[in-house]
Amino acid sequence: NWSNALWRLWLQLQLNRNDSISFDKALNKFNKLYQDDDNQFFVIALLEKEQKFQIMLDFIDQQPLVNSRVKLQYARVMALLSLKKIAKAEFAISQLKARKTLPALNWLQGQLALLKNNPDSAITFFDAHFSEQPSLQGLAKLVPLVIKSGDIKYGIELGEHYLASFPNDHQGRVLLSQWF
Repeated sequence: NWSNALWRLWLQLQLNRNDSISFDKALNKFNKLYQDDDNQFFVIALLEKEQKFQIMLDFIDQQPLVNSRVKLQYARVMALLSLKKIAKAEFAISQLKARKTLPALNWLQGQLALLKNNPDSAITFFDAHFSEQPSLQGLAKLVPLVIKSGDIKYGIELGEHYLASFPNDHQGRVLLSQWF
């Protein structure tokens, strides 16, 4: 009878071994034993980190009441976007808009806009996300798009705003110095 932590470690080892059969078996057993949100999002984060988006999507779709759980729906859209399933992602985003929205909705819409080759719309969505939740990931996505659009001044303002909020982020400083 393994502990939750030991199961998590076992899943990581199975995934790193690239043995899909062993991983599938371990994942199914883990999912039956630990069906709480923390463990589900541990698996989703693990699969996202390893860029196993189809497995991530299949895992999410196997969860009970997936359609009524907003955070699982956001993760599902992220997997769909990563797999470039544009029509399905667009439909899922439209469903999320009708529900309780989270700041991540702007991020997902920005990703969708990029996949649809609409950088101006992507900038609008990423900018809205960045203003609600400034992050290095948001900075790295937004500033190059803004610069490419020709608005270098606004790119500098975004960088200054970010560094004012996160003055010790040396990685952010390095990124900004490369862009400007």
